[in-house]
Amino acid sequence: MKVMFTLAVLLFATAAFTQTAPVLYGDAHPVQVPSHPEHASVHDLAAPAYILGGAGVEFARGVRPLWEVAGERDAMPLGDVARMLRKEREAKKKAEKVLSDQL
Repeated sequence: MKVMFTLAVLLFATAAFTQTAPVLYGDAHPVQVPSHPEHASVHDLAAPAYILGGAGVEFARGVRPLWEVAGERDAMPLGDVARMLRKEREAKKKAEKVLSDQL
């Protein structure tokens, strides 16, 4: 009940504030597009700057196939790993329930 009352007070307070808040005037303002006369002028390009520390450009040719780059896969399939983990979990000894009347 208190939560509902608090929410109602906040809702009505917000509505009352929006009625008295300053609003934008209804005057029409024409849109003025700024002009940029130097925007499309022709000029020279900047000098190239190397970001790798002044080193020259390196080129490579051709594409190496994946079998040359990748090594052998030694990973077990995910299904085999799941079966192995399930067998280990089932093989563990379960805890026995021990009831005692002593405090």
